[in-house]
Amino acid sequence: MAKTDRPRLNVREIADLYTRKNFENLAAYFAEQNQLLDFRFVEIDTAVAVTRERIKHNLNLVPRDLIRLEVSGPGKITLHKGVFDSTYLYYSSDGAVHARLFVGLSRASTPVVLAEDAVEVWEAVTPELEESRQEFSGEGLQIADLSRTPSKLKLFVAGKLLRVSQYTLTGTRIVLTTPLAMGEFLEAIYF
Repeated sequence: MAKTDRPRLNVREIADLYTRKNFENLAAYFAEQNQLLDFRFVEIDTAVAVTRERIKHNLNLVPRDLIRLEVSGPGKITLHKGVFDSTYLYYSSDGAVHARLFVGLSRASTPVVLAEDAVEVWEAVTPELEESRQEFSGEGLQIADLSRTPSKLKLFVAGKLLRVSQYTLTGTRIVLTTPLAMGEFLEAIYF
């Protein structure tokens, strides 16, 4: 919906004074709270390096504000803010990248003329996590202790991934809801 298509609340036309005051209060509250009016969700997905590609943003205004939601993949994405127009965003990438963002113009933004070469460069942020593996075996085994507290954990019994309902994890201790049968072993892969 373009700015001119935005619904307007005509409180002056409300005859009842109490109802009018309530609607005035609501209108003031929403005007104060909603700083992200006229923002649109945009998703950019490219499998190869690209230069000055464009994607429609459907705003009918020149966006200046970007809110990064997620960037994944090995590549970096460059958003060419200085050449955004009322129809398109322009971007480049140095490889495969997937970006999700909101684009628009915040009410708090002051009018700024950007240089044509103004850019934002985003890349995926992946924490360096070390993978650990441990195996536990023994008929009737129900409790296993990991060597450290995991941030991510996958458990397998007989090669099948366990659902979260099939175990509990407290710190480094795993308690299976069903003990291992003869010949089964528990494999823990964690970060």
